[in-house]
Amino acid sequence: MSIQNKICSKCKKRKILSEFYKHKGHKFGVSSACKKCIRQRNKEDYYTSPRIKIANKKYCNSPRGKKTRQYYRQTDGYKFNRWKYWLRDKYGLTPEQYNQMALDQHGLCIICKQPETASNQYGLMRLAVDHNHETGKICGLLCQRCNSAIGLLREDAEILKRAIKYLGDKNAR
Repeated sequence: MSIQNKICSKCKKRKILSEFYKHKGHKFGVSSACKKCIRQRNKEDYYTSPRIKIANKKYCNSPRGKKTRQYYRQTDGYKFNRWKYWLRDKYGLTPEQYNQMALDQHGLCIICKQPETASNQYGLMRLAVDHNHETGKICGLLCQRCNSAIGLLREDAEILKRAIKYLGDKNAR
């Protein structure tokens, strides 16, 4: 006669033997607590144990830990997550909303109607989110040049009008 199930010592539920870790020293060759309960206990221990915190800090400061972190920061997943959280925290946008705005603008800057050409160490940059600094309302997506130009003109329409007049006069000469 072989035993097919067992009662977990933690949750007190009857479970089949495959839901327990193998353990030669215990009765029936499996642990007394089920896998789910053991995982839960380990998770709680991990977040509360000062020994684990010290070990994590030691690893993070080791050359291997620094190399691993440096490698991870180069991955596309890390870059996307950083951008996603920055987008959410700064503008209250999701990546889906940003992508919809870009689709609505056909991937072009709302001012110059050109695609983004600027790049940085990560590659081609995304269109910048233009917003009203007083109200926080999002106006559209701009290329880096147009975004910088507006910023350098202090987002002042009067300065922009004078610049347009100056360019018109300059071209007439």
